[in-house]
Amino acid sequence: MFYHFTAERRALQIDGWLRRFPQQLLFAEPLIWVTDLADPQREAVGLTSHRIPYDRMATRFTLEPWSEGLVKRWLGSALQQSTPAHVLEMLHEGAAPEHWFIVDRPVAVVGGVARLV
Repeated sequence: MFYHFTAERRALQIDGWLRRFPQQLLFAEPLIWVTDLADPQREAVGLTSHRIPYDRMATRFTLEPWSEGLVKRWLGSALQQSTPAHVLEMLHEGAAPEHWFIVDRPVAVVGGVARLV
């Protein structure tokens, strides 16, 4: 199973789709981050709120098991390999990137469950 966490304010904007969001530190590459941890520590998934005033783990979406073939592991991905070392150090520090995965297409949300299409 995979899970996507987001802030309540972003969850309220979801109109039936989890949409790819440009990642400022990653060449503005639009993607969706997911994890295989259902109840992770904030630091493990890089969702601390040290610099922002809201909880980035307030809402959890579950991806259906059949979608697993469309989810890519972050470590070893072309994007991770092309990211400058200083950025990777910042992203990975104190985290567990072995539990990070990326999705490069929109994800449909039906009844609070995310479905890749």
